[in-house]
Amino acid sequence: MLWRFDAVVLAFILPALMGALILHHHQTVRRSLTLIGILAVLTLALALRRWGVWGLTALVVAGGLYEISRNWRVSWLALTLAGGLGVAAAATAPFGASVWLLAVWGLTVLASWVMPGRVVAGRGFAMALALGIVGMGMGSWARLAILSPAGALTFIFLLQMNDAFGYFGGHLCGHRHIVAAISPGKTLEGYVAGAMGTAIGVALAYHPLRLMMGANGLMAMGVGMSIVFMGNLGDLSFSKIKRHLNIKDFSGFLPGHGGILDRFDNIMMVAPAFLWLWHFLGLGR
Repeated sequence: MLWRFDAVVLAFILPALMGALILHHHQTVRRSLTLIGILAVLTLALALRRWGVWGLTALVVAGGLYEISRNWRVSWLALTLAGGLGVAAAATAPFGASVWLLAVWGLTVLASWVMPGRVVAGRGFAMALALGIVGMGMGSWARLAILSPAGALTFIFLLQMNDAFGYFGGHLCGHRHIVAAISPGKTLEGYVAGAMGTAIGVALAYHPLRLMMGANGLMAMGVGMSIVFMGNLGDLSFSKIKRHLNIKDFSGFLPGHGGILDRFDNIMMVAPAFLWLWHFLGLGR
């Protein structure tokens, strides 16, 4: 299934890459090439199963914590302790305790929206971000990837379909800026295109979902809707955080995307809720 996942995603990335080369759109070229590299690393990590998943998780968490340390000027050691606790809690806690973990995650997301800018830019919020979003987000993804590699593939695939269609749809035909105060580049057309991309992804993934995890049409639709809503919420939440910090990107580590947090924000934000939904629906049992 790994090669099918990459083949479908690359089928949408490569035409965009060729079009960007023809039009000399260097930003899109860098973005597409970086995304191809990320997909390759992700595929390798899932193919290596437990060691690969934990290796990739450690790299992403370490990179994300470094960016938090750099932008909030907080001790990387303190952030590592908070992030490590978040990873351990999300990866090992009984599913019966998932409500409490979701509460921590949800309160961190809520704080990014309702707290004044000086609070969000403070060290306390940086620690909460390391624990509740970076740590718990990547810990949830690692747990999902180990319990159900097919579930992790579906999760990443649908996120990428939402992100890719939203990005190109917004750049090609977007002109209604509905959240300009938070993210000037986001348009209504981009969100609609992202939802359409996710719907296409659900249709493409439905057969393996049904065969390998026992999902019916209603379950597949619920998974797709959660991706659209939570993925966009995560993207906007991180955009709002960057507004409070007066920065465009968390770093320039990933050409065309910004930093680790800029690229993996939707995974970190959506994974805890997606893992809980996966368990609640009984998929993969």
